[in-house]
Amino acid sequence: MAVLQGGLKSFLDKLLADLNAGSSGQSFAAAATSTASSLVCINTIDYDPGSDPNTATPFVQVGSARYNRAGPGQIQAVVLNRSNLQPIANNSYADNSSGRSALSSYLSTLNSSQLVVVTGGKYFAYTADTTGLGTILGKIGASSLFISPSPGAQTYSVIGVPGMAYGKADQKS
Repeated sequence: MAVLQGGLKSFLDKLLADLNAGSSGQSFAAAATSTASSLVCINTIDYDPGSDPNTATPFVQVGSARYNRAGPGQIQAVVLNRSNLQPIANNSYADNSSGRSALSSYLSTLNSSQLVVVTGGKYFAYTADTTGLGTILGKIGASSLFISPSPGAQTYSVIGVPGMAYGKADQKS
């Protein structure tokens, strides 16, 4: 293993400290284990090799572990232990008002010892956040989602921690 020196070592030390404290403002799609010696890739929207992303159901991959979504029109919430990235839950919710309400209730039961990956989209379009999804995902540090106002495939993902400050979660849409 190469020895880290200078600015890179300082950056990684700060990033790992921020991740462990739950306050990272970095857009960094990897999580640190408690050993602080390894990073684990988190791919929030992955597909099987050779599959057609227009029809395939995406999944979340954390290192070599795969967490399947129930279906393409679902919202997925993968919950991991922050200290060792061991799975706690992999839930899917219907992308409708009752599913979003169930997701909101579930997120309210979690605590800062957990890392939460929420993904969704694919076969829907919102004209604005009339669904309340931005507010729901704010429970894990997301800011407003930028969802396309035109119909078509649109996905989003948020990696955050329950109670994380607004806008501090890693999010893509």
